[in-house]
Amino acid sequence: MKKILITILLLAPFLKGLPQERKLSLEGELLIHSRHLWRGMRFGETATAEPSVTIRRGAFSFNLWAAKTWDDSYAEIDLIPSCKINQFEITVFDYYNPVPGEDNTFFNLKDGRNRHSTELALTQHPSAKFPVRMMAATFFFGDKNPDNGNAYYSTYAELGCPVNMAGFQLEPILGLTPHQGYYAGKFAVINTTLQVKKNFCISPDLILPVKLSLVHNPHREKTFVALSAGIGWQ
Repeated sequence: MKKILITILLLAPFLKGLPQERKLSLEGELLIHSRHLWRGMRFGETATAEPSVTIRRGAFSFNLWAAKTWDDSYAEIDLIPSCKINQFEITVFDYYNPVPGEDNTFFNLKDGRNRHSTELALTQHPSAKFPVRMMAATFFFGDKNPDNGNAYYSTYAELGCPVNMAGFQLEPILGLTPHQGYYAGKFAVINTTLQVKKNFCISPDLILPVKLSLVHNPHREKTFVALSAGIGWQ
């Protein structure tokens, strides 16, 4: 896991200098998060380092993303292909979550050892006519009911309304699950977030992204505050 994180971090700057034909573009990012928060839930006990590399060509992109806490309490590697058509984007998320202290391998998909789960998501990005972001995502692999082994098809839906204010982007977010699954045992609102972010430009190719998030999960009655900062290149 550590070797993969280091590879993601070191690879992007060198690939940036390679000839890019047919409008192939490459961008990367390294963020430090005070807490790893995802859809109203916290993972890990300490801050996380989260490197990311994205290759784009036209409407298609492929993102390699990872996360690891300082104390090894949580780790993740995601493979994320995506296709954008006008304001809509179709994305497949392959999440790999090794269990700390166990002998996990990325390519082991056997029952009982598989640590992958795969999700299909559809996003409508904001536009001038409709300034609301809408997303719905459903797991179709690796998401099982532990009691009977049947697929949960856990589903998550999210609304966001990004607003530019004094050079910052402010976005209130509402997320819910419509039925029993990974997120909750029934219909539940699981994510109410208010986040503020800004990209500080260092040069035409370098930015310093900063984000502050206030997250409340009404279903679990949990509240979190997270600060994120790092560096990005494109």
